[in-house]
Amino acid sequence: MRLRAGARAGGRRGVALPWARHRNGVATPALRLPPLPRASAPAPAPAPAPDFDSAIWPGECADLMDRLDVPDLRPFIGALRDDVDQGALRDVFTGFLSPCAGLADFRAYLAVARAHPGDPGLLPALMLRHVRLAPGEALCLGAGVPHAYLSGLGVEIMASSDNVLRCGLTSKHIDRDELLKVVRFSALPTPVLLPRAEGDEHVYPAPVEDFRLSRMALDARARPRPLGPGAPQIVLCTRGEAHLTSAGISLRIGPGHAVYVPARERVTVTGQGTAFRATVALSGDRPDTGGH
Repeated sequence: MRLRAGARAGGRRGVALPWARHRNGVATPALRLPPLPRASAPAPAPAPAPDFDSAIWPGECADLMDRLDVPDLRPFIGALRDDVDQGALRDVFTGFLSPCAGLADFRAYLAVARAHPGDPGLLPALMLRHVRLAPGEALCLGAGVPHAYLSGLGVEIMASSDNVLRCGLTSKHIDRDELLKVVRFSALPTPVLLPRAEGDEHVYPAPVEDFRLSRMALDARARPRPLGPGAPQIVLCTRGEAHLTSAGISLRIGPGHAVYVPARERVTVTGQGTAFRATVALSGDRPDTGGH
């Protein structure tokens, strides 16, 4: 889990080229039952195998779930407190085995706890909102906002800075005093962004000039598209192939590979797949988002 303390490096005039990277991860538990005899088994059925566990009465189970404060659990809590017959218990047990968005959030925290046993960042992580991004969606996080990547593949871009602070879930040094000076102790709305179409690209609006990130859907049947020569940029291929050409020199890149294009270099790109383009915002590129 990290915190971008993040002052901008040198303002608009001294901006450095930002960078991008990928992430992945995660694991799961199991729930079992002792084997039971089956009359229809083709071979002799196994004898019942008693298994000893400490039982929790329905009322105690309801109290434990109530402490989690998960809205999706409230119908189960009421059923366990109002009725304890076999039908009610069966309904609750069936509900537990069905998809539940609220429980999925807690499973995410459980996976983090398994990956980082005893880490002091586990409790602060419970204070963070669990956000799932669909393909094409993005998050825009300002300075002072703790965050952590749990699983999946994504492209990250950030302003050039050497003051990233660690909050936990890491073996690296945590500067607690400095961290407490810069973290933003305020609840934020979920900052999910959708890109907007600009010509052949889908641009992710960000209220800063330090960087500009866009996604390109490449079609081999289309004409090569020019990439503006006004600023340095990185082209990252995430699916298929991207073909870049400059001054008669051609280069092909596949998923996970990137090309650095210096400022004032005239380049065209074509191919079949998906590529992301990272550069800095030029005059007129910065969206009006009401501040940041």
